[in-house]
Amino acid sequence: MKNKYLGNFKVEYDVFICHASEDKKSFVEPLVGKLRDSNLKVWYDGFELKLGDNLREKIDYGLANSRYGVVILSKSFFKKEWPKTELDALVARQNNVGKKVILPVWHEVEAEEVGKFSPILASKLAARSSDGIDAVVAQVFDVCSEKELPNTLSVFQDKGKYGLREQCLDIIRQDDLIAWRKLIDEVTEPIPEQLKKWKQDKGDMAAQKGGKDWEDTLLEAGNICLPGFIPIFSAVETGKKNYWKESFGLIRRLAVLKDEMGGGFISTINIGNYMLYVVGRLGMSIAVGLKLFDLIDEWMILKMPNELRNGEVSWLQNRSAHYPPGGLQVDIKEPFKFLLKISEFELIKGFFPNQKRLANNLLMSNLLASMVEFRVCCQTTNCNKALMKREQLVFDVLPYWCLAKPEEFRSLTLNLFGDSDGVIKFVFPQMSAISVRFWQYWQHWQEACVGVWMQSSRYDLFNARFLKLPGQPDLKDDDV
Repeated sequence: MKNKYLGNFKVEYDVFICHASEDKKSFVEPLVGKLRDSNLKVWYDGFELKLGDNLREKIDYGLANSRYGVVILSKSFFKKEWPKTELDALVARQNNVGKKVILPVWHEVEAEEVGKFSPILASKLAARSSDGIDAVVAQVFDVCSEKELPNTLSVFQDKGKYGLREQCLDIIRQDDLIAWRKLIDEVTEPIPEQLKKWKQDKGDMAAQKGGKDWEDTLLEAGNICLPGFIPIFSAVETGKKNYWKESFGLIRRLAVLKDEMGGGFISTINIGNYMLYVVGRLGMSIAVGLKLFDLIDEWMILKMPNELRNGEVSWLQNRSAHYPPGGLQVDIKEPFKFLLKISEFELIKGFFPNQKRLANNLLMSNLLASMVEFRVCCQTTNCNKALMKREQLVFDVLPYWCLAKPEEFRSLTLNLFGDSDGVIKFVFPQMSAISVRFWQYWQHWQEACVGVWMQSSRYDLFNARFLKLPGQPDLKDDDV
Protein backbone atom coordinates (compact mmCIF):
# COMPACT_ATOMS: atom_id res chain seq x y z
CA MET A 1 0.00 0.00 0.00
CA LYS A 2 1.41 3.35 -1.04
CA ASN A 3 1.96 5.88 1.75
CA LYS A 4 2.15 9.66 1.28
CA TYR A 5 5.22 9.79 3.51
CA LEU A 6 7.25 6.81 2.37
CA GLY A 7 6.17 5.90 -1.13
CA ASN A 8 5.52 2.15 -1.01
CA PHE A 9 6.78 1.70 2.56
CA LYS A 10 4.40 0.69 5.31
CA VAL A 11 4.56 3.07 8.27
CA GLU A 12 4.93 1.06 11.48
CA TYR A 13 6.94 3.51 13.60
CA ASP A 14 6.79 7.26 14.04
CA VAL A 15 10.51 7.65 14.71
CA PHE A 16 13.73 5.66 14.41
CA ILE A 17 16.34 6.57 17.03
CA CYS A 18 19.79 6.93 15.49
CA HIS A 19 22.40 7.32 18.24
CA ALA A 20 25.75 6.30 19.67
CA SER A 21 25.63 3.67 22.40
CA GLU A 22 27.66 5.93 24.74
CA ASP A 23 24.67 8.30 24.94
CA LYS A 24 22.09 5.64 25.88
CA LYS A 25 21.97 6.04 29.65
CA SER A 26 22.56 9.78 29.88
CA PHE A 27 20.04 10.94 27.28
CA VAL A 28 18.68 8.47 24.73
CA GLU A 29 16.79 6.09 27.02
CA PRO A 30 15.06 8.88 28.99
CA LEU A 31 14.16 10.51 25.65
CA VAL A 32 12.76 7.27 24.25
CA GLY A 33 10.72 6.72 27.41
CA LYS A 34 9.11 10.14 27.14
CA LEU A 35 8.48 9.77 23.42
CA ARG A 36 6.63 6.53 24.12
CA ASP A 37 4.73 8.19 26.97
CA SER A 38 3.54 10.68 24.32
CA ASN A 39 2.04 7.73 22.41
CA LEU A 40 4.65 7.82 19.65
CA LYS A 41 5.75 4.50 18.16
CA VAL A 42 9.51 4.36 18.53
CA TRP A 43 12.05 2.04 16.90
CA TYR A 44 14.88 1.79 19.41
CA ASP A 45 17.45 -0.98 19.42
CA GLY A 46 17.09 -1.44 23.16
CA PHE A 47 13.50 -2.54 22.58
CA GLU A 48 13.56 -4.08 19.12
CA LEU A 49 16.70 -6.21 19.08
CA LYS A 50 16.59 -9.63 20.73
CA LEU A 51 19.25 -12.30 21.21
CA GLY A 52 19.86 -14.08 17.91
CA ASP A 53 18.32 -11.37 15.69
CA ASN A 54 19.97 -10.49 12.41
CA LEU A 55 21.26 -7.07 13.38
CA ARG A 56 21.42 -5.58 9.88
CA GLU A 57 17.99 -6.87 8.85
CA LYS A 58 16.25 -5.56 11.96
CA ILE A 59 17.84 -2.12 11.67
CA ASP A 60 17.10 -1.95 7.95
CA TYR A 61 13.48 -2.77 8.73
CA GLY A 62 13.30 -0.04 11.35
CA LEU A 63 14.88 2.51 9.03
CA ALA A 64 12.52 1.65 6.18
CA ASN A 65 9.36 1.59 8.26
CA SER A 66 9.74 4.75 10.33
CA ARG A 67 8.33 8.11 9.26
CA TYR A 68 11.26 10.05 10.73
CA GLY A 69 14.75 9.45 12.00
CA VAL A 70 15.65 11.24 15.22
CA VAL A 71 19.43 11.61 14.97
CA ILE A 72 21.22 12.27 18.28
CA LEU A 73 24.32 14.21 17.25
CA SER A 74 27.00 14.09 19.92
CA LYS A 75 30.76 13.82 20.29
CA SER A 76 30.41 10.04 20.55
CA PHE A 77 28.18 9.94 17.45
CA PHE A 78 30.83 11.73 15.39
CA LYS A 79 33.42 9.06 16.33
CA LYS A 80 31.32 5.96 15.56
CA GLU A 81 30.89 4.35 12.14
CA TRP A 82 27.66 2.45 12.71
CA PRO A 83 25.48 5.49 13.56
CA LYS A 84 26.94 7.23 10.50
CA THR A 85 25.78 4.28 8.38
CA GLU A 86 22.25 4.65 9.76
CA LEU A 87 22.39 8.39 9.06
CA ASP A 88 23.47 7.70 5.48
CA ALA A 89 20.42 5.46 5.06
CA LEU A 90 18.15 8.20 6.40
CA VAL A 91 19.74 10.75 4.05
CA ALA A 92 19.14 8.39 1.12
CA ARG A 93 15.52 7.93 2.20
CA GLN A 94 15.07 11.67 2.50
CA ASN A 95 16.50 12.29 -0.97
CA ASN A 96 14.41 9.48 -2.43
CA VAL A 97 11.02 10.61 -1.09
CA GLY A 98 11.77 14.31 -1.45
CA LYS A 99 10.41 15.07 2.01
CA LYS A 100 11.92 15.74 5.39
CA VAL A 101 12.95 12.56 7.21
CA ILE A 102 15.85 13.58 9.48
CA LEU A 103 15.10 15.30 12.80
CA PRO A 104 18.46 16.34 14.30
CA VAL A 105 18.98 16.67 18.05
CA TRP A 106 22.20 18.26 19.27
CA HIS A 107 23.39 16.59 22.46
CA GLU A 108 26.20 18.45 24.25
CA VAL A 109 27.67 19.77 20.98
CA GLU A 110 27.82 23.21 19.38
CA ALA A 111 27.43 24.44 15.80
CA GLU A 112 31.17 24.37 15.07
CA GLU A 113 31.42 20.68 16.00
CA VAL A 114 28.36 19.75 13.94
CA GLY A 115 29.70 21.79 11.03
CA LYS A 116 32.98 19.85 11.00
CA PHE A 117 31.02 16.59 10.90
CA SER A 118 28.39 17.66 8.36
CA PRO A 119 27.91 21.19 6.97
CA ILE A 120 24.45 20.15 5.74
CA LEU A 121 23.31 19.07 9.21
CA ALA A 122 24.82 22.23 10.71
CA SER A 123 22.59 24.26 8.38
CA LYS A 124 19.47 22.65 9.87
CA LEU A 125 17.75 24.05 12.91
CA ALA A 126 17.81 21.35 15.54
CA ALA A 127 16.31 20.46 18.88
CA ARG A 128 18.88 20.59 21.67
CA SER A 129 19.21 18.43 24.74
CA SER A 130 20.29 21.51 26.70
CA ASP A 131 16.70 22.78 26.41
CA GLY A 132 15.54 19.73 28.40
CA ILE A 133 14.05 16.40 27.35
CA ASP A 134 10.47 17.72 27.57
CA ALA A 135 11.29 20.44 25.02
CA VAL A 136 12.89 17.90 22.65
CA VAL A 137 9.90 15.55 22.99
CA ALA A 138 7.46 18.40 22.33
CA GLN A 139 9.30 19.37 19.14
CA VAL A 140 9.47 15.79 17.85
CA PHE A 141 5.81 15.28 18.74
CA ASP A 142 4.85 18.47 16.89
CA VAL A 143 6.40 17.19 13.67
CA CYS A 144 4.92 13.70 14.07
CA SER A 145 1.46 15.21 14.69
CA GLU A 146 1.35 16.80 11.25
CA LYS A 147 -0.82 14.98 8.73
CA GLU A 148 1.25 16.60 6.01
CA LEU A 149 4.82 17.75 6.28
CA PRO A 150 4.64 21.33 7.58
CA ASN A 151 5.30 24.38 5.47
CA THR A 152 5.56 26.35 8.68
CA LEU A 153 8.55 27.39 10.75
CA SER A 154 9.96 24.43 12.64
CA VAL A 155 13.07 23.68 14.64
CA PHE A 156 13.73 20.97 12.06
CA GLN A 157 13.60 23.16 8.95
CA ASP A 158 16.28 24.97 7.01
CA LYS A 159 17.79 28.14 8.40
CA GLY A 160 16.55 29.78 5.23
CA LYS A 161 13.27 30.00 7.13
CA TYR A 162 14.91 31.39 10.25
CA GLY A 163 12.26 33.52 11.94
CA LEU A 164 11.51 35.36 15.17
CA ARG A 165 10.76 32.16 17.07
CA GLU A 166 14.14 30.68 16.10
CA GLN A 167 15.86 33.95 17.00
CA CYS A 168 14.25 33.83 20.44
CA LEU A 169 15.25 30.19 20.96
CA ASP A 170 18.85 30.90 20.03
CA ILE A 171 19.11 33.81 22.49
CA ILE A 172 17.62 31.67 25.26
CA ARG A 173 20.07 28.85 24.49
CA GLN A 174 22.97 31.31 24.69
CA ASP A 175 21.52 32.55 28.01
CA ASP A 176 21.96 36.18 26.94
CA LEU A 177 19.45 38.29 28.88
CA ILE A 178 20.87 41.53 27.49
CA ALA A 179 20.24 40.40 23.91
CA TRP A 180 16.81 39.16 25.02
CA ARG A 181 15.83 42.57 26.39
CA LYS A 182 17.03 44.29 23.24
CA LEU A 183 15.06 41.90 21.05
CA ILE A 184 11.88 42.36 23.06
CA ASP A 185 12.22 46.14 22.93
CA GLU A 186 12.75 45.98 19.17
CA VAL A 187 9.72 43.82 18.39
CA THR A 188 7.28 45.36 20.88
CA GLU A 189 8.05 49.09 20.61
CA PRO A 190 5.94 49.76 17.46
CA ILE A 191 2.88 47.72 18.52
CA PRO A 192 0.95 50.32 20.60
CA GLU A 193 1.17 52.90 17.79
CA GLN A 194 0.13 50.29 15.24
CA LEU A 195 -2.96 49.47 17.34
CA LYS A 196 -3.88 53.15 17.55
CA LYS A 197 -3.66 53.39 13.76
CA TRP A 198 -5.66 50.14 13.45
CA LYS A 199 -8.43 51.71 15.56
CA GLN A 200 -8.53 54.84 13.46
CA ASP A 201 -8.34 53.14 10.05
CA LYS A 202 -10.49 50.04 10.60
CA GLY A 203 -11.37 49.31 14.20
CA ASP A 204 -14.13 51.83 14.92
CA MET A 205 -15.85 51.21 11.58
CA ALA A 206 -15.75 47.41 12.04
CA ALA A 207 -16.99 47.67 15.65
CA GLN A 208 -19.97 49.66 14.40
CA LYS A 209 -20.82 46.99 11.81
CA GLY A 210 -20.24 44.07 14.17
CA GLY A 211 -20.49 40.42 13.11
CA LYS A 212 -17.89 39.05 10.70
CA ASP A 213 -16.47 42.51 9.95
CA TRP A 214 -15.59 42.92 13.61
CA GLU A 215 -14.18 39.40 13.94
CA ASP A 216 -11.94 39.84 10.89
CA THR A 217 -10.71 43.19 12.17
CA LEU A 218 -10.00 41.70 15.60
CA LEU A 219 -7.89 39.06 13.86
CA GLU A 220 -5.88 41.84 12.24
CA ALA A 221 -5.29 43.38 15.67
CA GLY A 222 -4.12 39.99 16.90
CA ASN A 223 -1.68 39.75 14.01
CA ILE A 224 -0.29 43.19 14.90
CA CYS A 225 0.41 41.99 18.46
CA LEU A 226 1.93 38.62 17.58
CA PRO A 227 5.58 39.77 17.36
CA GLY A 228 5.30 40.83 21.00
CA PHE A 229 3.84 37.46 21.96
CA ILE A 230 6.46 35.27 20.26
CA PRO A 231 9.12 35.82 22.99
CA ILE A 232 6.57 34.76 25.64
CA PHE A 233 5.62 31.63 23.72
CA SER A 234 9.30 30.78 23.06
CA ALA A 235 10.21 31.15 26.73
CA VAL A 236 7.29 28.89 27.68
CA GLU A 237 8.36 26.37 25.05
CA THR A 238 11.81 26.09 26.65
CA GLY A 239 10.55 26.29 30.24
CA LYS A 240 12.84 29.26 31.00
CA LYS A 241 10.87 31.21 33.57
CA ASN A 242 13.36 34.06 33.90
CA TYR A 243 13.10 34.80 30.18
CA TRP A 244 9.33 34.37 30.33
CA LYS A 245 9.00 36.93 33.12
CA GLU A 246 11.23 39.36 31.20
CA SER A 247 8.78 39.21 28.27
CA PHE A 248 5.72 40.82 29.83
CA GLY A 249 6.47 44.51 29.32
CA LEU A 250 4.22 44.76 26.27
CA ILE A 251 1.42 42.82 27.99
CA ARG A 252 1.33 45.26 30.89
CA ARG A 253 1.37 48.13 28.41
CA LEU A 254 -1.58 46.60 26.54
CA ALA A 255 -3.52 46.32 29.82
CA VAL A 256 -3.57 50.13 30.13
CA LEU A 257 -3.46 51.05 26.44
CA LYS A 258 -7.06 52.26 26.47
CA ASP A 259 -5.87 55.40 28.30
CA GLU A 260 -4.07 56.33 25.06
CA MET A 261 -6.74 55.25 22.55
CA GLY A 262 -8.86 58.42 22.70
CA GLY A 263 -12.62 58.50 22.02
CA GLY A 264 -14.60 56.01 19.98
CA PHE A 265 -16.22 52.64 20.44
CA ILE A 266 -15.66 50.82 23.72
CA SER A 267 -14.68 47.68 21.82
CA THR A 268 -11.78 49.36 20.03
CA ILE A 269 -10.66 51.38 23.04
CA ASN A 270 -10.34 48.07 24.96
CA ILE A 271 -8.34 46.30 22.24
CA GLY A 272 -5.23 46.04 24.43
CA ASN A 273 -7.13 44.24 27.16
CA TYR A 274 -8.74 41.93 24.60
CA MET A 275 -5.30 40.84 23.43
CA LEU A 276 -4.58 39.48 26.92
CA TYR A 277 -7.06 36.72 26.07
CA VAL A 278 -5.00 35.81 22.99
CA VAL A 279 -1.57 35.73 24.62
CA GLY A 280 -2.79 34.05 27.81
CA ARG A 281 -4.87 31.31 26.26
CA LEU A 282 -2.34 30.44 23.53
CA GLY A 283 0.64 30.71 25.90
CA MET A 284 -0.97 28.49 28.52
CA SER A 285 -1.90 25.95 25.85
CA ILE A 286 1.83 25.61 25.05
CA ALA A 287 2.62 25.23 28.75
CA VAL A 288 -0.02 22.57 29.34
CA GLY A 289 1.20 20.60 26.31
CA LEU A 290 4.59 20.39 28.04
CA LYS A 291 2.97 19.67 31.42
CA LEU A 292 4.42 22.87 32.91
CA PHE A 293 1.61 23.15 35.45
CA ASP A 294 3.67 25.24 37.85
CA LEU A 295 4.02 27.84 35.10
CA ILE A 296 0.22 27.98 34.79
CA ASP A 297 0.10 28.68 38.53
CA GLU A 298 2.68 31.46 38.24
CA TRP A 299 0.93 32.97 35.23
CA MET A 300 -2.33 33.23 37.17
CA ILE A 301 -0.74 35.27 39.97
CA LEU A 302 1.16 37.69 37.70
CA LYS A 303 0.38 41.27 38.69
CA MET A 304 -1.22 43.37 35.96
CA PRO A 305 -2.02 47.11 35.97
CA ASN A 306 -5.71 47.90 36.29
CA GLU A 307 -7.73 51.05 36.89
CA LEU A 308 -9.73 49.26 39.57
CA ARG A 309 -8.70 47.33 42.68
CA ASN A 310 -5.94 49.72 43.79
CA GLY A 311 -4.33 49.91 40.40
CA GLU A 312 -3.35 46.26 39.90
CA VAL A 313 -4.88 42.81 39.72
CA SER A 314 -3.60 39.28 39.28
CA TRP A 315 -3.92 37.67 35.87
CA LEU A 316 -6.65 35.52 37.40
CA GLN A 317 -8.72 38.56 38.35
CA ASN A 318 -8.54 40.19 34.91
CA ARG A 319 -11.67 38.90 33.15
CA SER A 320 -10.43 40.20 29.79
CA ALA A 321 -7.72 37.55 29.94
CA HIS A 322 -10.28 34.74 30.20
CA TYR A 323 -13.26 35.88 28.13
CA PRO A 324 -13.33 36.28 24.32
CA PRO A 325 -12.99 39.86 23.02
CA GLY A 326 -16.09 42.01 23.29
CA GLY A 327 -18.56 41.51 20.47
CA LEU A 328 -17.56 37.90 19.76
CA GLN A 329 -20.18 35.24 20.36
CA VAL A 330 -19.08 31.90 21.82
CA ASP A 331 -19.90 29.02 19.50
CA ILE A 332 -20.65 26.01 21.70
CA LYS A 333 -19.44 23.65 18.93
CA GLU A 334 -16.23 25.62 18.31
CA PRO A 335 -15.58 27.58 21.51
CA PHE A 336 -11.98 28.43 20.56
CA LYS A 337 -12.68 29.39 16.95
CA PHE A 338 -11.14 32.86 17.27
CA LEU A 339 -7.91 31.52 18.81
CA LEU A 340 -7.67 28.74 16.23
CA LYS A 341 -7.83 31.36 13.48
CA ILE A 342 -5.11 33.40 15.20
CA SER A 343 -2.91 30.30 15.33
CA GLU A 344 -3.02 30.06 11.54
CA PHE A 345 -1.03 33.28 11.10
CA GLU A 346 2.37 32.52 9.60
CA LEU A 347 4.36 34.02 12.47
CA ILE A 348 3.16 31.48 15.06
CA LYS A 349 2.23 28.40 13.02
CA GLY A 350 5.34 26.58 14.20
CA PHE A 351 4.16 26.56 17.82
CA PHE A 352 1.04 24.50 17.11
CA PRO A 353 1.25 21.22 15.17
CA ASN A 354 -2.43 21.10 14.24
CA GLN A 355 -5.80 22.59 15.12
CA LYS A 356 -7.11 19.51 16.92
CA ARG A 357 -4.21 19.34 19.35
CA LEU A 358 -4.33 23.09 19.97
CA ALA A 359 -8.06 22.93 20.72
CA ASN A 360 -7.41 20.08 23.16
CA ASN A 361 -4.62 22.02 24.89
CA LEU A 362 -6.80 25.14 25.08
CA LEU A 363 -9.46 23.08 26.84
CA MET A 364 -6.92 21.62 29.27
CA SER A 365 -5.40 25.01 30.09
CA ASN A 366 -8.87 26.45 30.64
CA LEU A 367 -9.67 23.65 33.10
CA LEU A 368 -6.42 24.29 34.99
CA ALA A 369 -7.12 28.03 35.12
CA SER A 370 -10.63 27.32 36.39
CA MET A 371 -9.23 25.01 39.07
CA VAL A 372 -6.81 27.72 40.18
CA GLU A 373 -9.84 29.99 40.59
CA PHE A 374 -11.58 27.17 42.49
CA ARG A 375 -8.57 26.97 44.81
CA VAL A 376 -8.69 30.72 45.46
CA CYS A 377 -12.44 30.57 46.09
CA CYS A 378 -12.04 27.81 48.66
CA GLN A 379 -9.48 29.95 50.49
CA THR A 380 -11.55 33.15 50.40
CA THR A 381 -14.13 33.44 53.17
CA ASN A 382 -17.00 35.06 51.24
CA CYS A 383 -16.54 32.91 48.14
CA ASN A 384 -16.20 29.78 50.25
CA LYS A 385 -19.48 30.50 52.03
CA ALA A 386 -21.28 31.24 48.78
CA LEU A 387 -19.90 28.04 47.29
CA MET A 388 -21.12 25.84 50.12
CA LYS A 389 -24.54 27.54 50.18
CA ARG A 390 -24.84 27.09 46.41
CA GLU A 391 -25.27 30.81 45.97
CA GLN A 392 -24.53 32.44 42.63
CA LEU A 393 -20.82 32.97 41.95
CA VAL A 394 -19.13 35.51 39.70
CA PHE A 395 -16.41 33.88 37.60
CA ASP A 396 -13.28 35.56 36.31
CA VAL A 397 -12.41 32.46 34.24
CA LEU A 398 -15.06 31.47 31.71
CA PRO A 399 -15.37 27.66 32.22
CA TYR A 400 -15.13 26.38 28.65
CA TRP A 401 -14.36 22.92 30.00
CA CYS A 402 -18.08 22.46 30.73
CA LEU A 403 -18.62 22.28 26.96
CA ALA A 404 -16.49 19.12 26.59
CA LYS A 405 -18.01 15.76 25.76
CA PRO A 406 -17.80 13.29 28.69
CA GLU A 407 -15.34 10.98 26.90
CA GLU A 408 -13.21 13.96 25.83
CA PHE A 409 -13.21 15.33 29.37
CA ARG A 410 -12.26 11.95 30.83
CA SER A 411 -9.31 11.65 28.44
CA LEU A 412 -7.94 15.14 29.05
CA THR A 413 -8.27 14.94 32.85
CA LEU A 414 -6.49 11.59 33.01
CA ASN A 415 -3.75 13.07 30.85
CA LEU A 416 -3.49 16.06 33.19
CA PHE A 417 -3.77 14.46 36.61
CA GLY A 418 -3.45 10.68 36.28
CA ASP A 419 -5.54 9.96 39.37
CA SER A 420 -7.50 11.60 42.21
CA ASP A 421 -4.31 12.32 44.16
CA GLY A 422 -3.05 14.32 41.19
CA VAL A 423 -6.26 16.34 41.11
CA ILE A 424 -6.18 17.19 44.81
CA LYS A 425 -2.48 18.02 44.84
CA PHE A 426 -2.95 20.50 42.00
CA VAL A 427 -5.75 22.34 43.82
CA PHE A 428 -4.47 21.88 47.39
CA PRO A 429 -0.75 20.96 47.25
CA GLN A 430 -0.59 20.46 51.03
CA MET A 431 -3.42 17.89 51.11
CA SER A 432 -2.02 14.38 50.72
CA ALA A 433 -5.10 12.18 51.27
CA ILE A 434 -8.30 12.01 49.23
CA SER A 435 -10.90 14.04 51.06
CA VAL A 436 -14.69 13.86 50.83
CA ARG A 437 -14.64 17.52 51.74
CA PHE A 438 -12.67 18.29 48.61
CA TRP A 439 -15.21 16.54 46.43
CA GLN A 440 -18.05 18.40 48.17
CA TYR A 441 -16.42 21.70 47.27
CA TRP A 442 -15.70 20.54 43.72
CA GLN A 443 -19.23 19.31 43.05
CA HIS A 444 -20.66 22.68 44.09
CA TRP A 445 -18.07 24.44 41.92
CA GLN A 446 -18.91 22.23 38.95
CA GLU A 447 -22.62 22.97 39.35
CA ALA A 448 -21.88 26.70 39.48
CA CYS A 449 -19.69 26.52 36.37
CA VAL A 450 -22.38 24.68 34.42
CA GLY A 451 -24.84 27.31 35.60
CA VAL A 452 -22.86 29.98 33.73
CA TRP A 453 -23.87 28.33 30.47
CA MET A 454 -27.35 27.25 31.53
CA GLN A 455 -28.34 30.89 32.01
CA SER A 456 -28.67 31.04 28.24
CA SER A 457 -31.28 28.77 26.66
CA ARG A 458 -29.05 28.52 23.56
CA TYR A 459 -26.79 26.02 25.31
CA ASP A 460 -27.89 22.48 26.01
CA LEU A 461 -25.44 21.12 28.59
CA PHE A 462 -27.15 17.83 29.30
CA ASN A 463 -23.78 16.05 29.06
CA ALA A 464 -22.18 18.30 31.67
CA ARG A 465 -23.63 16.19 34.49
CA PHE A 466 -21.45 13.30 33.29
CA LEU A 467 -18.15 15.19 33.45
CA LYS A 468 -15.99 13.49 36.08
CA LEU A 469 -12.49 14.19 37.33
CA PRO A 470 -10.27 11.15 38.02
CA GLY A 471 -11.52 9.52 41.21
CA GLN A 472 -14.55 11.81 41.55
CA PRO A 473 -17.22 9.97 43.56
CA ASP A 474 -20.97 10.19 43.01
CA LEU A 475 -22.08 12.20 46.02
CA LYS A 476 -25.72 12.23 47.07
CA ASP A 477 -27.47 15.42 48.12
CA ASP A 478 -27.06 14.39 51.78
CA ASP A 479 -23.30 14.17 51.23
CA VAL A 480 -23.02 17.67 49.79
